[in-house]
Amino acid sequence: MGFLKVLAILVLCAHSTLAIWTLKYMATKYIPSDYINNNERQYQYDQGAANSVAYDPTASYAYVAGNKFVQVVDYSRFIAPNIVHKEKTASQATDIAHCGYIVAWVTRGAKITDPGTLHVWDKYRRNTKRWNNICTGPVGSDPISIKFFDNCQTIVVANKGSAALDPGTGSFIDPEGTISIVRIKKNRQQMQQQRQQPGRGNPNFQGGNNPNNPNFQGGNPNFQGGNNPNFQGGNTPNNPNFQGGNNPNNPNFQGGNNPNFQGGNTPNNPNFQGGNNPNFQGGNPNFQGGNNPTFQPGNNPNFQGGNTPNNPNFQGGNNPNFQGGNNPNFQGGNNPTFQGGNNPTFQGGNQGFPGAGGNPNFPGAGGNPNFPGAGGNPNFPGAGGRPNFPGRRTNFPTTQGTCATQFGHRMTITTVDFRSYNTRTNMPSLYGVRMPYDGSLNANSPRTLSKSLEPSSISEHPSRPDLAVVSLTPNNAVVQITLTEGYEGVSSFSAVGLKPWYNYSLDASSTPAGISFNRGYNIYSLRQPSAIEPFVMRTRWGTEQFLFTADEGATTKYGGGQGDPPRFSDAVPYSRLRQLPQYLPANYSSPRELGQLEMSRVDGLRNPANPNSGYDYVNFFGGRGISMFRFLNDSNLALAWDSQDQIARGVAETFPMVHNSRSFTPDAQSHGPKSQRDLASTQLGAQCKSLAVANVDRDTTLVFVGADGPSVIGIFSVSSNGSFPNFESVYRKSPVPGTFSQLLSQKQMGDIDPAKLVFIPRSATPDKFNYLLVMGKKSGTLSMYRILRESRRNMLNRLRKEASSATSVKRSVSAILFSLIVAAVTYLF
Repeated sequence: MGFLKVLAILVLCAHSTLAIWTLKYMATKYIPSDYINNNERQYQYDQGAANSVAYDPTASYAYVAGNKFVQVVDYSRFIAPNIVHKEKTASQATDIAHCGYIVAWVTRGAKITDPGTLHVWDKYRRNTKRWNNICTGPVGSDPISIKFFDNCQTIVVANKGSAALDPGTGSFIDPEGTISIVRIKKNRQQMQQQRQQPGRGNPNFQGGNNPNNPNFQGGNPNFQGGNNPNFQGGNTPNNPNFQGGNNPNNPNFQGGNNPNFQGGNTPNNPNFQGGNNPNFQGGNPNFQGGNNPTFQPGNNPNFQGGNTPNNPNFQGGNNPNFQGGNNPNFQGGNNPTFQGGNNPTFQGGNQGFPGAGGNPNFPGAGGNPNFPGAGGNPNFPGAGGRPNFPGRRTNFPTTQGTCATQFGHRMTITTVDFRSYNTRTNMPSLYGVRMPYDGSLNANSPRTLSKSLEPSSISEHPSRPDLAVVSLTPNNAVVQITLTEGYEGVSSFSAVGLKPWYNYSLDASSTPAGISFNRGYNIYSLRQPSAIEPFVMRTRWGTEQFLFTADEGATTKYGGGQGDPPRFSDAVPYSRLRQLPQYLPANYSSPRELGQLEMSRVDGLRNPANPNSGYDYVNFFGGRGISMFRFLNDSNLALAWDSQDQIARGVAETFPMVHNSRSFTPDAQSHGPKSQRDLASTQLGAQCKSLAVANVDRDTTLVFVGADGPSVIGIFSVSSNGSFPNFESVYRKSPVPGTFSQLLSQKQMGDIDPAKLVFIPRSATPDKFNYLLVMGKKSGTLSMYRILRESRRNMLNRLRKEASSATSVKRSVSAILFSLIVAAVTYLF
């Protein structure tokens, strides 16, 4: 026994000196929620001082969007920031973004169900202290997130379309969730007029009155105009190089009898777009049409079957390799490997995998939603036509924004909705996309998918600049949107599936016993991602594309005024569920187990149309962690990795005094982080809601996740060798006793509800260290943390110094040491 103790201590010592990635607190800037009296700054807890932040590393400015102001924080003195400007907003600003010379934010309407507004400004100028409004335009209801694309010329807005009761009429209003695609472009006609105005004779830029400007724009012999024989024709009708002018014989581009591009009068153009072109578009034996034996049906024996009922390669017949017939390998029969029979590993048995034993990520006879129908990939819908290369333009409505004339911009807003899916909700590509609202509040307005879908966060596709990826948090899915002008629309839906908890630890107890992890619950949770971030993993074998998701979770509740009970809710305590599966033991209903855990009453029903039909399986809300999904065929997603219970355990070990704490309280003067401890155990736990992916060195990428409730930052590392993320640590500016109001007045708050994370690379910092900027939404704070690697022992020493209460530190350190000893002994024996 003595040898075992020594061995355990050795392992513990080695573990304590192991280097981990963590954060070091540097400085916090508190953001006023209002200015009263004689411009006196007012600080209040959870009053919308900071809803979002955007950072400009080139000018060292942070732009903070709040309920009443957009405020500019100067970070030229990096750890001593200063508020240099505030701009009053007509209503609550929900998100803000920066790109190039533009800053843009969105505000809600007067009521949450009203249309919102996008505001586009230039960058704040440090010298002149001027900040100019460029354009303003209408967007959808409850705009909640924005993202720049296309070299800062396109802004995508996610309009959540939140439902609510109209306080004036008492009627229920459920706007549609939509995506606004906003394009900001220079008005060329106005730019030309500006060049012709007197006093603009700059010979180096925009020509002005200088007709012989040899450098740029105007009389320029090299670029744009005058007698330029090389570019844009001008008065050179025979320009042989570009855009032909009046040149009817231009052999290279756009004109006349050009045999190489755009056909003109050349009906037999053999290269592109025309007539009897045997190679492209029309009578083409290789692409799109005729009796093409290679692509797109007819007698095609290789793709999409056609008249080939025994096609051995794809889609149908007795195909032994893909989808159907007597296929022993995929979909059916007694296949012991995938989908069916008595397979105890995948699909069924006591593991509780729902839907005819099918994987809950691929419900309904186990059919993979990435290959719906008879195997038809949703990225190649309708006889294999890809939506990114559509056969016809879409007709989503486009409106004009209002732009300041002196800056020469124009704004167009195209609104992408989901109405076309309202009559196609049984499409295989929509399997797993949930509709939480049952339509019970308004019999005259039946539920539709377009009203149920609620876009949340926006990210770019890792390799497709023409695609935006948008999370649908309540719907447990993401959707990809094609941004190509004139062809905007939905590219694909991807349900993110259910998270099984049988092998993970879960604290869902409502008893005052404190931290109470249990293992082996045969239940699931809806991941319901909020923030999403792309990631490209480079390995020795090439590159793979992934999407990280912060699985926050979301219940759906509709009620009347503040404090009124909801008239609809998709959440009920576990103990109130009836007709549960027989494999769930009776003791789950105990308050010490799952009794008060908020469960979904609309998911897992044996008959989705009958709320009293009983359940095949049960779900609670949120993944209490992060997930990583692999992009398949550039579009659909497959789960590659999940953080399991690591964040919850990290909080319990390092900051037990705020384990499963709750940041929301109607009385900030009576409650604080420690008094709210454990209250979120029966709700969403540690709500992982924000993400930042940071390349901190050549071989390491860090993934930071902000978790509301305990208000910690979880840190994971990904190496370039192709391994999956590794849990490093959780960090929090050490909590101290006191109420939220007291901590705010004493400037000892920490970042409560870290809703926005911004990575600042060493190339943009004065001391050449990597930093993480953390915005606390409820605390109204901006905190700067240095990213570093150190031993766990050194991290604990820093926590001891940072804490203002010796008691809280001793408890924290003792809890950590105890957990490490237990972990070491468990690992060894």
